Order: sequence, then C-alpha cells, then structure tokens
Amino acid sequence: MSLRPLANLLAVATPDPAELLAVRERIEASGAFDPPWSPAPGRLVAVSRLPGSSPDGEPVRAAGLAFAQGRDELAASGLGWEEVGRLIAERPETLDQLPGDFGLVHFRPTGEATVVRSAGGLVPFYVAGDGERWTVATTLEHLLRFHTEELGLDPLVNAILTSGYDAAPDRRTFVAGVRLLGRGEYVRLGGGRAAFGRWWDPREGAVPRPAADHAERLRSALLGTLERELDPGGENLLALSGGVDSSAVGALAAGTLGHEVSTLTVLSDDEAAAARDLRYVDALTEAVGFRHRRKVTVDRERRLALLDEPGVPFHVPMPYLCLLPSLTREWPVSVLVGGEFADHTVGSTLTLRDWARHTTLSGLWRARRALPTGPADVRRWFVYRLRRAMRRPPVPWPPELPALVRPELRDEYQDWLRDRRRAAARDDGPMPYLAMFLERQGFLGMHWEVTSSLGVRRSFPFVTRELLELGFECHPSELVGPGTKRLLRAALAGDVPAVNLERPDKGRPGPPRGSGSQAWSGEIPGVLYPIFAPGWPPKGEIPYWDVHRGRQLVAFALAFERSRGGRSRVQRENT
Repeated sequence: MSLRPLANLLAVATPDPAELLAVRERIEASGAFDPPWSPAPGRLVAVSRLPGSSPDGEPVRAAGLAFAQGRDELAASGLGWEEVGRLIAERPETLDQLPGDFGLVHFRPTGEATVVRSAGGLVPFYVAGDGERWTVATTLEHLLRFHTEELGLDPLVNAILTSGYDAAPDRRTFVAGVRLLGRGEYVRLGGGRAAFGRWWDPREGAVPRPAADHAERLRSALLGTLERELDPGGENLLALSGGVDSSAVGALAAGTLGHEVSTLTVLSDDEAAAARDLRYVDALTEAVGFRHRRKVTVDRERRLALLDEPGVPFHVPMPYLCLLPSLTREWPVSVLVGGEFADHTVGSTLTLRDWARHTTLSGLWRARRALPTGPADVRRWFVYRLRRAMRRPPVPWPPELPALVRPELRDEYQDWLRDRRRAAARDDGPMPYLAMFLERQGFLGMHWEVTSSLGVRRSFPFVTRELLELGFECHPSELVGPGTKRLLRAALAGDVPAVNLERPDKGRPGPPRGSGSQAWSGEIPGVLYPIFAPGWPPKGEIPYWDVHRGRQLVAFALAFERSRGGRSRVQRENT
C-alpha cells in the first residue's frame, strides 16, 4: 500500500514573457517544486508533491490537469483524463456526478483555467488577480512568494481572527485582493474576469430524517477514510485530547484497523483538569496501544511562545498544531489525524439550533422526557423559534470584535454581521446552523498551511464529502436527545472502549491558570498599524487574552513579511 497523492499547486498567468520567465526561475531556485510546465502560452504550473505522492503523469498533464488531491479517486471513476478535462471545461457545475472528492486546476489550450476545490475542502485554493494576470496557489506562503505583484494585508479579516472565530466576507482572506474558494466551489479564470460557481451543495435535495442505516453509514465512512488516508508504515500522529471524538478516531485507527499510531496530548496546567483528561487518554492507550506518546503541559507563557513556532503566514492559535514542527524533528510523521468538526456532523450542544429548527411543537412534546440536555431545552426551543420569527436567528460568529481592534474595523464587522444575519433569516433550507459552520473554514487552511509546509498529510475523518452529506441527511434528533453524539455512540459501540465513548464532558485543555493580566513586550510591525486601535498597547498590564491576540497578529505579520520577501520592513515602536 502507498500513500494517496497530495500536493501543493501553483499556477501563474501573465502576458509578459519576461515576467513569466522570472517566475519560472524563482520556482526552480526554490527547490520546493517539480520542474514547472506551461499548459498554454502565458501560463505556468508547478506542483510540490507531499512525500510519498506519485506525480500526475503525462496523460494527466496532456489533458491540461494538475491535481492537489483526489487524482486516485477520479482515476477509479472509469473516465479518461481527456473526458474529465472536457467536463470541467464545459460543465463544471455537474462535477457532483463524479465519485469521490478532488481539488485540481484544469487548463484549456486557450489558457482559460478552471480551479476546483474539494467538497471536504482539505486543500484550499487562493486566487490573486484576474484578467490576463493572476496567480492560483494552495498556500498563502506560495502565493506571497510567487505572485507577480506585491500584496498587502486585509485589515478586517485579520481583525476577525483575533476574536477566535473566522469569517471570509466575499471570499476575502488575510491578504488584500486574495480570494478563497469555498468547499465545493470552482472559479473560471479567463475572458478578463474570475467567474465563481458551485459544483457541490450538500443541502440540495437533503431532507433531514431518521434512518436505520445512518449509524452504519457513519461507521463505514470513518473506517473508509482512515483506511485510505493513514500511513501503512505507522508514521501516524493522533491529536488526542481524551474527548469522545479524538478517542473514537484513535480506537478505530489503532484498534479496529490495527494501524500503528502515536499521540500528542496538550494538557492544561490546572492539575485537576489535566488529571481528568489523562484518565481518558490513559484508558484508551491501555485498550488499543500507541507507538509513541507525547503529553505537553501548556501554561500561559508557553502558550504565547508557541504562537511563533509554525512560522507560516496564517493565524495558528492551536497549541498542538504549534507543537507539530518540533515534534516532527523528533519522530517521523507522515499523517496528522484528529476528531475535528465531529461536534457539527455527529451532534453536540451546537446542534441544538438545528434541533429547534427541525423539531415541531408536537415533536417537542413527544421528546419532553428525552431532551438533548434537559428541561432548559424547552426554553431554548421557544427562544430559537422567537428569534427566527423576528428574523434574528443565531449565527456562529461573535457579536463584536475585541477592543484592541480599530473602531472602524469593528464597525465594518458589524455591517457584515448584520448582512449575514439577514441572509440567515431568509434561509429556509435544511440544517441552517450547520451550513453556516461550513463557511468557517479557516481551520482547514490553518492546518494545511502548517502540515504541508512540513511534508505532513492532514486527515479529517469527520470533514469529508461523505460525512458532510450524511450530516445534512440526519435529523438532529438522531444526534442529540438525550445527551449528545448519539449517532456516533450507536455506530461505534463495538469499537471504542465504553469509558471513552460515554465520556460526559468535553476533552479539551482549559485556559491557562492565572491568565489574569500582564504587560505587553516587544515591537509591533508597521504592517499591523491599520489593525490595532490607536494607543494600543496601553501602558501597564492588560488582559492576558488581549496579549495573546496581539502576539497572534505579530506572529502572523512577521511570517507574512518573510514570505513576501521582506519587501516592506517598516516597523513602528511601542508608544
């Protein structure tokens, strides 16, 4: 068995032959890509394969195709590569008829390109420019290094990330003028403009309702993903919190499938919280066995220091992802796997909004003795229904941005949030709260940016096309009531130790002890001036999480400057 093909892609278009030659020389000098090739005049494509990935091959290239993911799945479809290319060029909106999931770029001989992002969204696609001069890349790192024009920051999107949430208004990214394809979207570049469309929509035709086969479909999908994506050589790393979701993935991978798996667990410096999580981590380890184990306690100072570790132009606040670079220097890691997004696809308290949406008054009465979290859910049901009637449904974004952000950015965010809430009020489709969470895809880009830079593959068993489609077919009553994760617990009762599967609380490290406040130290890069509020940082001690937000911005800005070649080194000193 071999690893599935995965790669970073870079595609550059310019009518200037000298400019294109200069880009080619920079790509070749980087040493990060296979030799670039030209699918059409004024176009250049380069592929950086992750370790263990085979090249696309001449028949794929002859059809004008370059794959980031999913070449193996389309190869099994029975279609020839020329046929796949014609379908993408002529009817990209019908790609949902093809099996599997895939992310790619297709070129016509005329130079027109179609970029397709997968339904699961594992590999992001960023687009800068349009007309005859544009760049497509699967990492912001490569986009900043090889785009033919200088790029700056988008203050609003960076400001939003300081809240701990992510949003991409109008497909915007951290970098001004750079747009992000959503899951299941495509963009056609040619004819003087960029035309976006959708090839996959899990809500289309979905009718949430209970079905006897949903539990078996869930188990089959999880096992199938792990079997396809884990390293048969045993270089697998599980982000193990001890919660139900990561424990389920660990039990399936190391227990049911028998793969060798190592674990990384981030613990709180609160001894009681750490002991609680270790109870479940140790229980799973005793049941299935792991190759290596690493447990890291993260206090307030280490959490701040870890923000500098990834060194990529992306906001990376997750401690276990910040620890990955140092861990890969000690152990060989080919695949990083975890239980992310299971709260949304297999049920948690987040599902209560969609539970209220799809539970009638008579259904509420029938379920009165089996409510998701208890009697308070009756009030939640009425509050949700009232807010929906008032055209103010709940949305998965914060009501306001932190005070360290410039007032004009907080106002701009309020305008966007108001418009997004209005759109949500008009949404009568299935599972609207889950659908809004699919828009929050910053964690996908964050993981890909870090892991692919290290040559590590990322596996998200709960964020696949199959699982997302199942998520919109399940009725919320299958997921919550009584308790949460009902479908997962029913599906994996024979695979996961009961102590882990029935854990009643969340498995995640809490905030560092004594977060309190502290003084700011260090310089603020001038590129961040349009984001920080005037006079920030204030003198004296400030709330710890404001320090964390500021340090997160600084870490991003420094990586941003390195990636674009240090073209702007202007800095301002603290006041």
